[in-house]
Amino acid sequence: METYEGPREWSEPESRAIAEFVMSIKDSLVVSQSLFFAELDIPVVSLMTIMIVRVVIMIIMVMIVTVVFMIIMVTIVIIVVMIVMIILMIVIIVLMIVMIVVIIVIMTIMRNFLEKKMSSLLLLLSFNIIVVW
Repeated sequence: METYEGPREWSEPESRAIAEFVMSIKDSLVVSQSLFFAELDIPVVSLMTIMIVRVVIMIIMVMIVTVVFMIIMVTIVIIVVMIVMIILMIVIIVLMIVMIVVIIVIMTIMRNFLEKKMSSLLLLLSFNIIVVW
């Protein structure tokens, strides 16, 4: 493969056209220096600026991931708290039902007891009334 470099830098019209175009947009151009561009006299944004931009982008990405993680964690905590509250409500309802059943049983026992006592008291009263007459 043959290459023609010309008598001096930028002597070819194509090279001059590219150089003029690049120089006209140099303030908004970031060129990564490579072997292909090694011989071009193009102002390259400093490596430090590129590193700072990358660090800032990484920090922003970490912040976004952190916020998303926090939102997910808060959502999970809220769901767990709601499940615990539902379980507690079910336990309270079951306890109330048990209390109602116990009260009904106690009332039934008391009623039976009182009925027996009342019947014996009524019998005693009726006997006394008969004796008095």
